[in-house]
Amino acid sequence: MGLTATDFSGIRRVDVRYCHSVDFGDYDSRAACFAPDGCFEIGTDPNMTRRGPAELRRSMTVRDGRGHVRHWTLGSLIDGDGETARALSPVVVTHDFGPPVGKGQATFSTVIAAGFHSDGLVKHDGRWVLARRRFIGDWGEALAERVGKPLDFAQVDAGETQQAMSPLDYEAIRQLLTRCGYTLDFADYDGFADCFTPDGSHHEVVDHDERPESRLTARGRDELCEYAVSVSDMNYGGRVRNSAISPLIEGDGRRARVSSYAFASESYGSPSALPWLYAMATVHMTGIYRDEVVKVDGRWLFSKRTFRKDTLSDVDALVGKPLKLEAFHD
Repeated sequence: MGLTATDFSGIRRVDVRYCHSVDFGDYDSRAACFAPDGCFEIGTDPNMTRRGPAELRRSMTVRDGRGHVRHWTLGSLIDGDGETARALSPVVVTHDFGPPVGKGQATFSTVIAAGFHSDGLVKHDGRWVLARRRFIGDWGEALAERVGKPLDFAQVDAGETQQAMSPLDYEAIRQLLTRCGYTLDFADYDGFADCFTPDGSHHEVVDHDERPESRLTARGRDELCEYAVSVSDMNYGGRVRNSAISPLIEGDGRRARVSSYAFASESYGSPSALPWLYAMATVHMTGIYRDEVVKVDGRWLFSKRTFRKDTLSDVDALVGKPLKLEAFHD
């Protein structure tokens, strides 16, 4: 038996609760995110493992930021059965170094960490909790080996096509956005093409002589694979996380339109004095995705993906109003 829409919602909820609990130093709430014998690990250092409520309450990750740190989950791949599950989520950590915001007071924030949360989850007393959460810092040549094979996660089976979108349809589309980013992050060229229909296409919106236009960069499986190769050849070495966040989804049970923010972070190594700690990172790029997705045999796939990098150009001229996503009409 696979996961239901309620299961997916419960798993995402425990991740959000964990991030809030750590950022605000709520020891009890953080421990409650775990099973009674649950554990938290950092990297491959066994000395950093915290197991059970007592150790989880005194973990070094709680209250370090004194309210100035934020953990941001940028998407998740999730699969499992009705009693156990696993999840893999890219995460960035920001820190604000300025004084409390007020008139005339300067403040600034920066990304101080990037990596993955690799989770094993179980149901305990009817709710999903973490049996094991492992933070994998975004550094080193062996990152892919430490993370495992991200795309081994089963794709969400959204079931038969209905007249209206179901909660599983929304979940499947959200995971499609995450999966597509992972394929570029880990140079899985076939996996990238698998996110599209056979005649699916990828476009980029560009300024050309002050006339915004959409440029077709790839259509069909062969060209999509070539596009993925060209992105991977930019020597990021697995240090860039491509994420589609804050998706707005509208459609029916057959097809939908999606508007999401493109967020790419780039890590550049770990502190030499503390090799187990987070990789330092920066915001590499932001932009906008506009996607058209269709349902094929229970799976949601891109029929058309359009990307616009943030520029100084007029956003309305380039991509239209952000909320103008009327459902398809025959």
